[in-house]
Amino acid sequence: MRAITMPLEGASYEEVRANFRWRIPERFNIAEAVCWRHAAGERRDTPALFAERESGEIETYSFARLAKLGARVRNFLTALGVGRGDVVAIHLPQSPETVIAHLGVGALGAIGLPLFGLFGPEAVDFRLSNSGAKVLITTSDGLERIHTALPHQEALAHVVVVGGPGDDRVADK
Repeated sequence: MRAITMPLEGASYEEVRANFRWRIPERFNIAEAVCWRHAAGERRDTPALFAERESGEIETYSFARLAKLGARVRNFLTALGVGRGDVVAIHLPQSPETVIAHLGVGALGAIGLPLFGLFGPEAVDFRLSNSGAKVLITTSDGLERIHTALPHQEALAHVVVVGGPGDDRVADK
């Protein structure tokens, strides 16, 4: 593993703060940094995520498994017409599906817009309206809670429901 150092220059907190600059590479992909490079190397079978299901079962996701599932999301979003720089709203609870959605969005070069899973219609409406999100990823429970915010979203082309069958509100606009 390579270490990234950030030299802190200054004799006081104020000087360090004034002199600090993030060293961000010109091209950086978060999905590559946190998953894909590990999945392609010796750590491919190393556990990357543990999830406890409601049943109490512990499910383990290796880097390779996360990369494969993230690639499915990336490919699915590509088929929906999502590209680099497009916004994808992710309205999911804390779950492996949330991680996988963010990996797929990041791998595509799109922008993941996290929406707190308990946001109601007004909060979702505000964020979707101001972000120009093309796709919303949610659960059936989430959709039930926020569906009244969706009909007037001009940029929103697709709603994707994770973890169960949808209904007539889940349709391309």
